[in-house]
This record gives sequence, structure tokens and C-alpha cells, in this order.
Amino acid sequence: MATTGCDKVGCFEWTELEGECPAQEEALDYFGGSTCGGEVQSVDSEPEFDGDYCCYDITKRADGEYDTCAF
Repeated sequence: MATTGCDKVGCFEWTELEGECPAQEEALDYFGGSTCGGEVQSVDSEPEFDGDYCCYDITKRADGEYDTCAF
């Protein structure tokens, strides 16, 4: 994930061969989802594709609000 200025932007690798970037409502799963205590709380925009990555405006959880999952 990357941050730019005051905005928080999250990106993940994606290729044109995989098709269009996942829709905003599907993207949280690509950031670890909400059921496993992921760092991203919400995806706040539709995607922007830069040729290698799908990027979204995101809201991150506050430090300590997320835990790693044990498998």
C-alpha cells in the first residue's frame, strides 16, 4: 500500500490479462478482507488502473485495531 500526501491510497498488482480492476465493493477482499482483521477498514473509491496496479482511496484502521490471523 502507498500513501500520497494526506490521502491514503492502497494498490495491488494487477495485469490487463486479468481484466478490469475489481469494483470498489469487491476490493476489500484483495486488501485482506474485513473478517481477518486486515489493515484496511474500507475502500472509498472506484479503482484507477496504472498499467501494473489497481489503486483505490482507502481508510486504514487505527494502529492496534487489527490483528494478524493465525492459521
